[in-house]
Amino acid sequence: MTVNDIRLEGKFGAPVPWAPGGLGPEGWLHVLPLPLHWFVYSLATPGTYRWINLTSQEVLQGSGYLHQEKNWGKSFPPEWIWTEGTIP
Repeated sequence: MTVNDIRLEGKFGAPVPWAPGGLGPEGWLHVLPLPLHWFVYSLATPGTYRWINLTSQEVLQGSGYLHQEKNWGKSFPPEWIWTEGTIP
């Protein structure tokens, strides 16, 4: 992904699911008519990243973890996907 003169590159491995069997933190609540639903696809998928300043050619790189979750319902736009990362 590139925004202005900054590029982010990332490579991540196989997802580390929230729970065995692909269950998410919402559990059985997904059957209730709530205005919001969520599913955590991956809690701590390991990977590597590189931040590149295209103007100065400065590079920051390392490893971290990817968290990916999906939220839907009346409180979120359709097909909303939330992704974030952390650095150990």
